[in-house]
Amino acid sequence: MVGALAGADYLVTRNVIGALPVLAVVVAAGLAAAGPSGLMGATALCAISLAAVTSVNLDPQLQRDDWRGVARALGPPRAGRVLLVRPASALAPLRVYRPGVRDARAGGVDTAELVVVELAERRPGLARLVPAPVLPSGLRTASGACRQVREDTFSLARCPVKPPRPVSPADLLAEEPARAVLHDAPTAP
Repeated sequence: MVGALAGADYLVTRNVIGALPVLAVVVAAGLAAAGPSGLMGATALCAISLAAVTSVNLDPQLQRDDWRGVARALGPPRAGRVLLVRPASALAPLRVYRPGVRDARAGGVDTAELVVVELAERRPGLARLVPAPVLPSGLRTASGACRQVREDTFSLARCPVKPPRPVSPADLLAEEPARAVLHDAPTAP
């Protein structure tokens, strides 16, 4: 913590959260022992904490990625589909809401639908930018059949692949390798 105050900020707060109860007890004991000035200090500390919590909740830049919203917009697959998602770290968080999703980079997977997902980008000092989904040029889909969904936190394009066929992750990633290629198939009843 001293290093962070000096400018070498390597402190990851979630790694020290276990020390918070002990620190809170020490601060509370010190404020209680200080008498009336301790009460004023405790009141100021509570006001500062309330302002910090409120400002974080109101700032869209500080919110988590909306994986729940993406999963809801995707809905259950009717047939095998390939998800092309940015950022490339999408598998772990998306799997929380779509447990059947798996990495498809290893090889071609049968697909009847390609879904391109773009999460909002955080830009310091500016509002979130939600990029439009960019379809890979190497994949031919039914012309004009792509449907786009645009939300405040993500956008996606759903494109049927006609006829359904294996899709190569290499083809999908040729233009932009910084994406996750995931396979989402219906689960057996």
